[in-house]
Amino acid sequence: GRLRWLDLLLPIGAALLAGIVQPIRRHALVISHEPLFFSAVVGLVSIVWYLAYLALPTAEKPVWEKKALAPFIIAGVFEALGIWLGIASLSFGTVMVVTPIVATSPMWVLIFSTVLLRGVERVTPRIVAGTLCVVAGTVIIALGS
Repeated sequence: GRLRWLDLLLPIGAALLAGIVQPIRRHALVISHEPLFFSAVVGLVSIVWYLAYLALPTAEKPVWEKKALAPFIIAGVFEALGIWLGIASLSFGTVMVVTPIVATSPMWVLIFSTVLLRGVERVTPRIVAGTLCVVAGTVIIALGS
């Protein structure tokens, strides 16, 4: 299909915010070495944002599909654990080393998408090559620090 500007702006915005949040996380962890508490704060802030969104008069109300509940819970557990591990690693390592290592996630997304999304999304040679380039660049940055 045709690529829309929003298809680019949303992930670029997510990357920008991730780039801003890592130094802020490290700063907070230097002040208070409490990665598990900080992970809980991230979850609490997410709930507050979601409730604020639902309170908007123009917000689409969620339509729950029971079959999606188990995968959402499993993904939520992995997401929470991933956030905690990322924050914990920032409490011990430097932003310039930890962030590129965490940024190898495209490689893991490629591997698990190939297995878990078979028949839903196509993994093409171009996607594999692009992912390998991103991860290789990340490794070069991490090793050069």
